[in-house]
Amino acid sequence: MKALWTLGALPLAALVSGCAAPTIPPAADTDMAVSSGTWAWRYRTYDIESGIEYPAGRIELSGRPGGYSFRYVLKEPNPCAAGSVAATVSTDDLNTIIIPVERMTGCGVRRFVLRKDGTGGRVDVKVQSKKGPTTWEPEERDRGLTAM
Repeated sequence: MKALWTLGALPLAALVSGCAAPTIPPAADTDMAVSSGTWAWRYRTYDIESGIEYPAGRIELSGRPGGYSFRYVLKEPNPCAAGSVAATVSTDDLNTIIIPVERMTGCGVRRFVLRKDGTGGRVDVKVQSKKGPTTWEPEERDRGLTAM
């Protein structure tokens, strides 16, 4: 993984002031180098039974290298989406990858793969095979993960 130049979303402070997202220089020999701040992406949720889309929410990442916090901001979160949890952040050439820790047993682990340019991304679910290695499988629903 390469050092992180930008998080691909505008810091919330930039949204308020109307400023563009800053370019963040990489730190030498690190997996991630991000300045302190809070970043947000749109996040769609759906009714499990009917498939009807709920009003849009967002996901937020805040913190600094070595200490990130992830949270969903939703109108009616279920217990697996309530509150903030620690998260790891890494990057490749095109994406910022956020992996929040599992909130409680049974919630599952999700990985947010967000394009650095803020134009979208996907959510992968961690799947443990009984006979094989752990894999990441994409969720079936489009979560509309665009920078706010």
